[in-house]
Amino acid sequence: MVDAFDRSHGGWNGRSGRRPDPLRRPEEQKRAPRASSEGCVRRRPQTTQVTKPPAQCMWVDERRRTKATDTKKSQPSVSEDIYDQVSSLVEELEAARARAMAAGGQLPRAVEAAASALEPLLRLRDVTGAACDLTAMPWLPQLLSVFRNVLRTAVGGVVRADAAASDSAQGVAAAAQAAAAAAAAISALGAGPQGLSRMESDVLRDQLKKQDSQLKIAKQREIELQQKLDEVQKERDKLLNKESDGGNWFAKRVVDLEREASEWNAERQSVDARISQLVDIVSAALEDKPLRRERKHVSPRS
Repeated sequence: MVDAFDRSHGGWNGRSGRRPDPLRRPEEQKRAPRASSEGCVRRRPQTTQVTKPPAQCMWVDERRRTKATDTKKSQPSVSEDIYDQVSSLVEELEAARARAMAAGGQLPRAVEAAASALEPLLRLRDVTGAACDLTAMPWLPQLLSVFRNVLRTAVGGVVRADAAASDSAQGVAAAAQAAAAAAAAISALGAGPQGLSRMESDVLRDQLKKQDSQLKIAKQREIELQQKLDEVQKERDKLLNKESDGGNWFAKRVVDLEREASEWNAERQSVDARISQLVDIVSAALEDKPLRRERKHVSPRS
């Protein structure tokens, strides 16, 4: 339908941005444009059509940006832990040793070279401990990468040496190359025995400073705790004195109450004795009254 429309309307296919005039014939539309009164050719302004990128391209660009961001995140930071790096290298070396011993029963020279090359890093790991600031040693990441290549070369030589005896020469060559690369890296980066001992002394000096500061803080804390302990002891003595004073007052009060009770008992006994005497007197008086009356009646008759 589009081709038929193009043929019937002078070749317009919808891409030039110019729609044909339906009142003009096709042969007239193919003619050259008319000239103006000034002798200039009047041209229709061309319109640029802005096309949006398809959704698939945008998705691909987004994937590329995400992949670049993930790659940046996956790159090791400058402050990566040296202890983990060296420990991973040591684990790889131990695995290579185990495979070599299980395969041939004799430790190849490649693994021996890798072990001797890793010895300075083991010393460095033991000195620095589990955490190390790599910003103070900018050469260390490069040295670790060199040693990792050394170990992989040695392990590759061990794996190739498992097949036949002719491959042992390749393992020896790889070991020699690895040892030479390690020595060159150490000498080039200034990490020889003297450099390692200097670094060890610097690390030990830093550790000593940290321990001194921690010791000062601990002593200050001990002084504060001793002061608090003295205050608590004083408060305890005051409470004990108050308690002893309260106990003495209570004992004294008990003694006073017992004395008052004994006095009250004595007074009650004396009152009971007087009451009994009065009862006897009253009873005797009541018995004497009828006798006296009889005597009075008898005396006038006589």
